[in-house]
Amino acid sequence: MSNLLQHIEDTNKSFISQIINAIKDDNDWLINLGISESDLSKNILIQDSISKFISNPENLKKIDLLLKYVITDFLDDDDHIPLIKHVVSAESYGKKSALFVFKCSDLYFCYFTGEEMETLITENPEAFCWEAAKSIIEFYEIEKESLEDDWFNDSHPYNELTLNFNFEKS
Repeated sequence: MSNLLQHIEDTNKSFISQIINAIKDDNDWLINLGISESDLSKNILIQDSISKFISNPENLKKIDLLLKYVITDFLDDDDHIPLIKHVVSAESYGKKSALFVFKCSDLYFCYFTGEEMETLITENPEAFCWEAAKSIIEFYEIEKESLEDDWFNDSHPYNELTLNFNFEKS
């Protein structure tokens, strides 16, 4: 197993915890995942039910919808779950991009967020991950160079790259 795949597997429990925290009180999502209304009052069952649901690849379509929702609405500012994340802000300009990968059995749900979200569900996520990371790093470098311009001297530009997996060494 490659270092990247091992890292994804090692951090998947944290991702699962974030998913559970995001929807554990959202009755619409819980019912959508098949949790009965009578079980909604039993908090312990809810966490187990969510975990079981997102661990079953037969639920591929609903897992994909759930992950898109959680990433967009809850993990946008998270610095620990994405494999790599870039945030730039200067004057009235701002942009975020990140790479999230969730493992379910032998499937990897990959989400490259930026101006639009690119997704891939695959058994081999490495090419997608490395390409997305390359794009994020290149944009970070371009912005780093751009923000050195005298135009930004009086402002407080922000350009941060967060690597939770080291894509810089290949």
